Amino acid sequence: MKKILITGSEGFVGKNLQVQLKRRGDIEIIPFDKEHTLDYLKEAVDKADFIFHLAGENRPKDPADFMKVNKGLTETLTELAAKTGRKIPIAYTSSIQAELDNEYGKSKKAAEDALIEYNDFTGSPVCIFRFPKPIWQMVETELQLRSLYILLQHLA
Repeated sequence: MKKILITGSEGFVGKNLQVQLKRRGDIEIIPFDKEHTLDYLKEAVDKADFIFHLAGENRPKDPADFMKVNKGLTETLTELAAKTGRKIPIAYTSSIQAELDNEYGKSKKAAEDALIEYNDFTGSPVCIFRFPKPIWQMVETELQLRSLYILLQHLA
């Protein structure tokens, strides 16, 4: 049984992705969200065969939280994955804002850079999805979730 870690598991995409993955019947979902600790994340990464990195900050009270969460969590995740010595694929939900010069965009670009570095260092597959706007506002939400699901089928 494949073990799939989903960061941001209680967000809109995370919840819906879990529904899609549970339909397969051959996947154990390892959820990670705001209430979990970094120790839990380490244990989760150690078990994972694949990671959907959906966690992110898009409306913080303090703009510094963009970097802390988007870049910082991604760096922590990739460091933990690299330490396993296994090639754990990671699919990441980013934003076209990564091309812009704003705090959110800079943090998403920094997270993408950490993932590219992880790929360069470990040879692990990385897929970065740049969504054009918040996914819950997109009419094609079901299509996007199916795309993530199809990606899992090809990489798993």
